Amino acid sequence: MDIQAEVLAIMKKISQRQFFRHIIAIVTLVVLLWAAGYSHDMPQQEGQPSALSPQPEAKADSQMLSAEMPRAARGENDRILIETDCLTAEIWPNGYVSGVKSNTLVDRKTGSRDSSFGLDIVDFLMGPGAEDGIPYQFGDKIRGNIAKHYVELPQICTQARRIDSDFIIGRDFVAVRQWWRWTEAAPGYTPGSICMLAPGSSGAEKAISAHGVQPCAAAAA
Repeated sequence: MDIQAEVLAIMKKISQRQFFRHIIAIVTLVVLLWAAGYSHDMPQQEGQPSALSPQPEAKADSQMLSAEMPRAARGENDRILIETDCLTAEIWPNGYVSGVKSNTLVDRKTGSRDSSFGLDIVDFLMGPGAEDGIPYQFGDKIRGNIAKHYVELPQICTQARRIDSDFIIGRDFVAVRQWWRWTEAAPGYTPGSICMLAPGSSGAEKAISAHGVQPCAAAAA
């Protein structure tokens, strides 16, 4: 009986060892399968950029900067729409014309908006001094204190109704040009002078006079 019991005990130990070996084998297989699947799902390292190469974020920022380059286009009623990274503005060739349309110049960073009648408004063609013809009213806050007299008419901003215009887009600027020829003249003068407008430049307006006088175009910003 002792020998039989000893044999049974040995067989029991062998069965337990085989059982644990099977468990270890199964666990090892599960771990290997999980590791193989994880490595398959991981992104490949070979195609990843180095720390010194341009990152996707940098490329996106570059595209955003290029999109912020100045642009201009014709909008409703032939108006010129201007947009830069700093401001937006509209120039209307029809209606109340000349220069930047009132309330359309907007500072994009602060949201501030022009609240005047418009920028670079041109009226009549005038000459210096009030004694050489029909005097222009002066001496108030709107017209200033410089004495002038009429040379050519009509008033561009309110009566021209339409002026010719074009624009160009540069790498870091938008340039707009407008021009109009006066059709009437004060006594002693003949019409035909040309007004050139280039809003935003250092010399915004220029009159090519058909007379021998030095023109002084009345303008209010």
